[in-house]
This record gives sequence, structure tokens and C-alpha cells, in this order.
Amino acid sequence: WAVVVRLGKWSLLGWSHTAGARRILRMDRVTAVEDLPETFEAPTDLDPVAAIEEHLSEGWTHKIEVVVDAPVADVKCWVPRKLARLEAIDEHTTRLVGSTDELDWYAERLAGIPRPFRVVKPAALREQVAVVGRRMLANAGVPTDESRAAAGSGPA
Repeated sequence: WAVVVRLGKWSLLGWSHTAGARRILRMDRVTAVEDLPETFEAPTDLDPVAAIEEHLSEGWTHKIEVVVDAPVADVKCWVPRKLARLEAIDEHTTRLVGSTDELDWYAERLAGIPRPFRVVKPAALREQVAVVGRRMLANAGVPTDESRAAAGSGPA
């Protein structure tokens, strides 16, 4: 359907008759090409860049669901398509659906969202968001339970 260059990598987006699904192939990994007589029509509503970026947010070990207290139009400005697919829950709330192998990295990305959000799943991502939050508080000079314990004064 389309060839897309993204971050210096060439990708081929199309339909795999063998897999019965949309596939994205890195062109630097293609070792052979065969010209076949069949033709195809690309979907009329195809946005190749969006399709590739959404594909990058799927298929990793940890399934992610986060709810943001902001409309989709706003969340699109803060969350790249490669991080999550966005779904409107209502006109004021957005669901992020994605996946990752690196929960600490994902928590760092969520820290850039300037509106309240809740991690629905996984619980391990909630823990990583808390780690990032405590580090940000410590960087701002706000005492945390860990810094109080290290100073010998215990929790407040």
C-alpha cells in the first residue's frame, strides 16, 4: 500500500495474504522481491504514517490502559501515536491503550501529560509512575518518605 520513511528507517505497509492481516516490513530486512500478477487497492482512508506509528504501540509484553482527564484533541498533543492508541471515553476523558516491554520508560513518557490521569493496568506501571513521582518531588526539594528515612527522621 505504501512506503514510509520514519526516523531514517524505510517501512513497507501492506496486506499479507499469508497472515491475513496488515503487516509492516522494515525494508532493510527484505531479502528478496518477486513481481506477481495480482493487483490491489489501498484502503481509501489509509494514513500510512499513522498506521505505522499505531503499530509500534502494540504487541509488547505489558498491556497498558491509562485514563486521562482531558479530551482526545488535547491528549493528541501530549501523547505520540507510537506510545498509545487514543479512544474518547466522553468529550472530557480519553483512554490510552498501548503496550511496552519497559514500564519505567513508559512511566517517564506519562509524566509529560499535564492533566490528571489514572493507570488502569498494569499495576506494575502504577508502581513505576509512583517511582517517577517520588523522584520528581525529590528533585524539587520536597521531602519524601525515602529522604526522611535516609535522614533518620522516619515518615511524617
